[in-house]
Amino acid sequence: MYMENQLETIKANLPYGYEKQIAKEAGCSQGTVHNILNNKPVSARFKTKVLNIAVRMANESLEATKGVSRAAAELETLHHGTAS
Repeated sequence: MYMENQLETIKANLPYGYEKQIAKEAGCSQGTVHNILNNKPVSARFKTKVLNIAVRMANESLEATKGVSRAAAELETLHHGTAS
């Protein structure tokens, strides 16, 4: 159950069309990506590669979101003329 929760968290932070992007990069089908990210039985051949790509993509998305938050906070500070 713990792995399923972790996969749901990762999937929630992946960009639109992630299955196609991951499949292309991993060299497997979108169905294989779907099954791996839904913790369904699959051949171990692509599992590690798909999971590593998904984690990397989720981290990239997270960093972009953090960057937006930081930029917005700085702009808000500049707009209101207050120093942090």
